[in-house]
Amino acid sequence: MIIKPWKTRFIAEILLNSDKHYFRKADNWIRKAIQTAEQNHMMWHLAKSRALYAEFFKRKGDTLKARKQLSTAIEIFKECGADGWVGKYEKELAALL
Repeated sequence: MIIKPWKTRFIAEILLNSDKHYFRKADNWIRKAIQTAEQNHMMWHLAKSRALYAEFFKRKGDTLKARKQLSTAIEIFKECGADGWVGKYEKELAALL
């Protein structure tokens, strides 16, 4: 159970970094990663999956959805006390504005 959110996120990341025709599959795997992390209350994994979903939308050219996912990831990282990740993604969010 502990590995599942991690594994699904990395599969999604591999697909996202592959050929563009894998975008739909990457979307499905990112959603699975988010769902699994939520179900198991694995907040850090949830935040990382939301950040990956932001990257997905950024690559699709949908900056509105990318900003929303990034904002959600930042809030979750704050709850986790992951200040380094907060700073990293706040910079990315600022670059999207």
